Amino acid sequence: MSVAGIRQVAQVGEETAPGSGVVLEASGKMPLDRLRQLAEAGAERVSAGALARSAPGPDRSTPMPLTGMTRA
Repeated sequence: MSVAGIRQVAQVGEETAPGSGVVLEASGKMPLDRLRQLAEAGAERVSAGALARSAPGPDRSTPMPLTGMTRA
């Protein structure tokens, strides 16, 4: 959805249910460089998969001491 579309949805929500506590979330391939525009258009939450995809994975290695081991 475009920023203009988000703005229109936010406006309709505010006109039809002001103070209802309904939260507008923009989701689905939201680029990080558009976060400010989306927030200014009325999106209160943004689900950005780019945050999860760019985060480094945890180190799951298991260090094992090699002392006392012999070769077979």
